[in-house]
Order: sequence, then structure tokens, then C-alpha cells
Amino acid sequence: MKFNWGTGLAIFIIAFIGTLVFILYKSTQYSESLVVKNYYEEDLAYQEVMVKKQNTADLPAQVKLNYLKEKQQIEIVFPSDHTNDIQGSVLIFSPISDKLDVKHEFNIGQDSIFNIPVSELNNGKYRIKLDWNRAGKKYYQEEVVVI
Repeated sequence: MKFNWGTGLAIFIIAFIGTLVFILYKSTQYSESLVVKNYYEEDLAYQEVMVKKQNTADLPAQVKLNYLKEKQQIEIVFPSDHTNDIQGSVLIFSPISDKLDVKHEFNIGQDSIFNIPVSELNNGKYRIKLDWNRAGKKYYQEEVVVI
């Protein structure tokens, strides 16, 4: 078989089209779970998040998040004062997949401590998104925890 420029061009075009088909196939295998489904509504509500973050920064004592490895739990210690009726939610956000996200609702009385078991979570980096209110004032805080 004689190898000329026509044969080389045909091999190149076949290889190029094969590469494009392979890339197209691989791109369908990835999920877009990092994209928020209702991003427009969240963007419009971002000013409210900024107000909540400022309220959190104005607290005399900050909320403390501690990962207790030996107990396999995350301990959230709220500042205690005369108003201890605290309600809110904690989202343990995984940057890997939205299927690994865990959300907990809480209503705390006198002890001002909320414990979250993490034994069912995979090892890795998580972002703890704490959204809570006390005495009608709303607060928001984010922390990074490595489990």
C-alpha cells in the first residue's frame, strides 16, 4: 500500500472526528451538581445574606464550630445570653456532589450547643453553612471543615 498525502489526510480526519466523539461522550458523563438550580433567586437574595453576615460579625461572642474527631461529630456552640431560643438550619455542603449534602434543622433551648453526627459522611472537605435566628434577628455563617 502506498502512503500518500490523501491517505494521511483521511487518517487525520478520522482521528480528529474520533477524538471529538470521545470528548462529547465524556462530557455527558459529568454532572453539573455544582450549579445551583435556582441561581437567579439566590443572587437576588444575596443582599439578605450580607445583612445576616454583618449581624453575625456584630455579635460580642461568635459561634464556634468544632470538629470532634474522636466523637465523630461537629459541635456548634452558640453564644449564650438572656435569649437562648435559637432556631435555624445547618447545611453540610460537599463540593464534590450535591448527593453528599446533608441538612439539619435545629431548635435550641438553654444549652446553646448543637451536635451533628458525621459518621455517615465520607472523608473530605465540607463547607458548613449555618443559617439561624434568635429573638427575631437573622444570622449566617460559613466555615470549612475537613473530615
